[in-house]
Amino acid sequence: MLENIQAVIFDFDGTLYDFKGLPKNLCLSSIPNLLKINAVQKTRKTLKGKEFKTLQDYENEFFSVLKQLGKFKTSEKAKNWYNNLYMQKMIWVLSKKYKKRDGLLDLIKCLKSKNIKIVVYSDYRMLKDRLKAVKFTDEELSYFDGFFASEDFACLKPAKNGFLQLAKKIGVSPENCLVVGDRADTDGKGAADSGMKFIQIKTHKTKPDYKPNHPLYSFDEFSKKIQES
Repeated sequence: MLENIQAVIFDFDGTLYDFKGLPKNLCLSSIPNLLKINAVQKTRKTLKGKEFKTLQDYENEFFSVLKQLGKFKTSEKAKNWYNNLYMQKMIWVLSKKYKKRDGLLDLIKCLKSKNIKIVVYSDYRMLKDRLKAVKFTDEELSYFDGFFASEDFACLKPAKNGFLQLAKKIGVSPENCLVVGDRADTDGKGAADSGMKFIQIKTHKTKPDYKPNHPLYSFDEFSKKIQES
């Protein structure tokens, strides 16, 4: 499973913790902002997989779409709400309702013992804050070699360029990277398009009759296989 692998790229939501009920809990945490919260998800679906030349180009488009869908008066108001309320509310919900997967630290230590780099790659920023919200300690975070958001690469998953930029940042060739995530349409496609390997983690959204053409494991199964290899 880890043959020729020099880096494992973990997705965050649905992979490092069980995210069941997150959209609902996020909406319930701020009912007056329900329209705006739903607009964020619609905006991300609109820009899914798109790449931009610069971070400024990405942000201009993202907040322009969010302005329209969320009925903000200006893009700047949409940006301020997103950064100062939405992301903070997400962190608060994570801290109240969620925790990292059991046994995750043992898996991380095992990977480090094999001299494999470990990074987290999410569509959302503020990764360290969100990891701490699901009960990662500073000591546990020190095992990671990087925390990356596709937004900082001026794209959203499964954009190929984001995966390639990440590989370049950590100094590992794409063919020596393993992406571990819960979504084949984002994590899996991005891995395939950039020449990386992919393992999918089962979640409550995985259909019983789902038969992918790539490895599919529960998180516990994946962790056990890594530690026994």
